[in-house]
Amino acid sequence: QILFPEGVLYIRHRTRSMAPFGLMHGLLIGFTILAAGNVIQDQDKVTCSLSDYQNLYRQAHRQELVRDLQEERQELKKSVELEMQALKREKQALKEKETSRSQRQELFPGNWQLVKHEMFGSCHMENAPDERSMAIYNVSLEFRIFDDQWTTIPLIDAQTIVADWLIQRSDSADGDWSPVQLGQNTFLTLKQRTEVNDEEPWDDHTLVTNTSGHYRVEFRAFVPIRSDRQLNGLQLNLLHPLTETSLRISRESRHVHIKELSVEPFAHLETLEAENATNVKMRLRSTKVLSMKWRMQKGGKDMKVSSSSEKTDTLEEEDSGQESAQATVVHDALHSIDDSVLETLHSFKYSLDSEQSLRKIEIHFFGSARITSVVAHGIKTWRTAALGNRSIGSETEGGESEALGTVLHVEFKSSVLSKDMVVMVTTEIEFDSKHKAVDIPQAVCQGALRQSGTLAIVKVANVEIYEQSVSGVARTGMDSIPSHMKGRSSQPIVLAYKFLAPRFAVALSVIHHEELPTLEAAADAALYKALVVESQMMNSILLRLQNTQRQYMEVHEIPRDATLWSVKVNSVSTKAVRGRSGSLLVPLLTGAGSASGAASMKTSVELAWLTPIAPLGENGTLQLNPPRVDVPVSALSVEIQFPENYIVNFTGSLKHVKEFSQAQPNPVSYETGEEVVEKGFEFRHAPRGPKSSGVRAKLPQAGSRYRFEKLLVINGSATLSAVYGQPALNKSDWLADLRSAWR
Repeated sequence: QILFPEGVLYIRHRTRSMAPFGLMHGLLIGFTILAAGNVIQDQDKVTCSLSDYQNLYRQAHRQELVRDLQEERQELKKSVELEMQALKREKQALKEKETSRSQRQELFPGNWQLVKHEMFGSCHMENAPDERSMAIYNVSLEFRIFDDQWTTIPLIDAQTIVADWLIQRSDSADGDWSPVQLGQNTFLTLKQRTEVNDEEPWDDHTLVTNTSGHYRVEFRAFVPIRSDRQLNGLQLNLLHPLTETSLRISRESRHVHIKELSVEPFAHLETLEAENATNVKMRLRSTKVLSMKWRMQKGGKDMKVSSSSEKTDTLEEEDSGQESAQATVVHDALHSIDDSVLETLHSFKYSLDSEQSLRKIEIHFFGSARITSVVAHGIKTWRTAALGNRSIGSETEGGESEALGTVLHVEFKSSVLSKDMVVMVTTEIEFDSKHKAVDIPQAVCQGALRQSGTLAIVKVANVEIYEQSVSGVARTGMDSIPSHMKGRSSQPIVLAYKFLAPRFAVALSVIHHEELPTLEAAADAALYKALVVESQMMNSILLRLQNTQRQYMEVHEIPRDATLWSVKVNSVSTKAVRGRSGSLLVPLLTGAGSASGAASMKTSVELAWLTPIAPLGENGTLQLNPPRVDVPVSALSVEIQFPENYIVNFTGSLKHVKEFSQAQPNPVSYETGEEVVEKGFEFRHAPRGPKSSGVRAKLPQAGSRYRFEKLLVINGSATLSAVYGQPALNKSDWLADLRSAWR
């Protein structure tokens, strides 16, 4: 037994009962006694059995375990929360990365981006270049690969001769470049091109890798130089856009220099003449195709620097002993005959024996033809001069001189190298319509080996054209006229000729006819409505017209004291004005928009007004004539509403009908929206646009309705008057009704 006196803990036990308890339990009990000995007083004693103590101990130990478990659980909970927060942050980062990746794929679907593209070339020109001449270009391409996934980057067309491949990689654009060993993760291969213009498959040299980073690919490309006499040229067909390049043209002699230089597309050129070479630096718009042509010429030239935009006039050295270009000319002419003017469009197609620069041309126009315009590719300037003079009358009698014709001088830029050159020239000749004849002008190209072509005659006025006399030409069919000339005129071709030499003569007979005026506007349908109430009459009229040139429509018989409620033209509110004779002028071009240029524009006119009238009274006569307009009306419909308590008898030129037999006019609107919609948009579900501003007066329905019609209303031929009166009362009938009501 355990005794707890007032301040001392006493233990009484039996050796036999404590033996199983163990030494450790005894020590624990001893420590407990020593700790609590000073607290317990002698007079207080607590006695408990060993099993109770063991229960107490187990409970205390369990509580301690529970406390430890709770602390461990709290720590685990905090750890889980921290891990969840880390997972959320990682998930958000992955989501943002995926969003950025999807947005990047819209811009760069191939997982790569071109960073830099450089090409520097050189070639050596011998005295007699052949087809084996090559230009060697050092090509450098820099790419950025975004993600670690298999990526293919096309480098250059497989048809191009390439050599000396070098591939380098860097982790960043500013980092150090290290060579890449080609193997399983990075290699070069030929891959078929996905987008081709024809059915023939094309292969490209392609870089394949699955490692992200910055890559630099360097190689040499051999481009053949095509030579035709003194003209040399090369063409680059690239897979990636190029904005800047250079070419060093070496030569054996310092007395040979570049005479003509042409680059397509448009480029800014800088040239530097060295001892035995010419350096050409080109700044281009972004392009994948570059064509360069140049011509070499013997002669001394000092070393100097020059720059220009596509024109290389500073590279030109005129050689007086140089032969002019040998060319044949196809001359097609389209002659348009008006009342007193012959306008001609000339097309001169110069075909050269090789691609070269056509420095200048000279064309002689005989007669009184006046040159109005000159258009050609690469034209530098053009000017005209008189082609000699001839005297008219005797010199002693003070005779005057007359020019034989006009000389046209056209100069071209030396950078334009081509085998074909087209020059478009427009001329005009005034002739006297009383003479009833006109001569077709002649044009002779100077220095041409051969000049042939066609003539086409069209008329743009009310004239008859016949052949009067011809020489040096032959009649031909319309199929012989080139399509590019037939498309220049909307009028049919009346006469067509072809010639094999420029010296020909064609005289035409022109018979003029008097033009008869036609209608500028006409109304297809008109609807006039009138409502008669007490001392007021409300009126409205709607007309649908065909208008070509009329600016105003004149409306008569609307009194000055009438109140104009609304005026709408093409569903757009406008304002009418008073004419000199007191009529109403309505503008017809309101709300027409671009349709005003149509041959016969549809136009609608709506008018509404209120007219005061004398009180109706018991009987009387009322004029109901529709307003008179200054355009003919094909079909006029009239609707009159009169009070029901009147008996009305109508007289006039209109026909009384129960229902209208003609189609009624509807307002026209040219208002269109300016919204941009997606492809495949269902316009039937589109919301209605905003209504036009202004008041649209609507005629109310009241009283008895009477309808009338008339066809072909001209000069106010539609008249209508109403004789009205109230019905008389029958007294016998009135007494009979009173007696029946009394009963």
